[in-house]
Amino acid sequence: MDVGRRSAVLGAALTSLSRPPTSDLLSSSRIYAVSTDSARFKPALNRLSTSSLVRILRDKQAIYLGEHHPDFRDHLLQAALLRRIRGERGDRPLAVGLEMVQQQFQGALDDYVARRIDEQELFAATDWAKRWYWPFEGYAPVLRLCRSLGVPLVALDVDGEDKGKVELGGLAALDDAKLHGYIPDLAGFEQFGRTRAYEDYLEYTLRPPFTLQTKLGQKMTMSTSAARSMSWPNYVARQSLRDEAMAGAS
Repeated sequence: MDVGRRSAVLGAALTSLSRPPTSDLLSSSRIYAVSTDSARFKPALNRLSTSSLVRILRDKQAIYLGEHHPDFRDHLLQAALLRRIRGERGDRPLAVGLEMVQQQFQGALDDYVARRIDEQELFAATDWAKRWYWPFEGYAPVLRLCRSLGVPLVALDVDGEDKGKVELGGLAALDDAKLHGYIPDLAGFEQFGRTRAYEDYLEYTLRPPFTLQTKLGQKMTMSTSAARSMSWPNYVARQSLRDEAMAGAS
């Protein structure tokens, strides 16, 4: 799905919340195109058929599948949509990027898809319990589907050790090699950081959770055991690093 301030955002809501259908989850879903208008903030809903949704998505270069992390139904729906898109794309390549796996564990994902390791070994090799927190079992439908179809899995997230450094010392805490590895176009990254669009993103998306966490006295540093408060600049640096690194890996 193409992303822009005025782009259509496609979403699907399951009609049955008690037990998802096993045959075709998409056919049992209500699917809508949400047309947004950043000037008026009045979204419009338009009902779509499953075939229309798949037809719209199959030729896109990038599709973003949102989720509530602990909701197993969301992951089942992701898998169902991926299966349909894979069938529609024919021989054209497809890969699935995973926010929940850090880039240092790419080899483990490769081994899993190639059937050199099983799910338990993948869970251990990615240090899942420590680095993502949300249940591994919830993501199993997507992982198994990619393995069965030979679809590459791509690790997107910044390594926890590097996020920990940035949380306490900002981007300056990373050496040049590491920083360039995550952000190859540093000049472009810095230039975008001076735009009004970036300032709006910070105030609309990042400032509210930072303010709330600070007010509640929550532990701010998530990638290090040091229970220290994080400054606003370092909070922004961590989130910006993740955004840019995941976009680059994608």
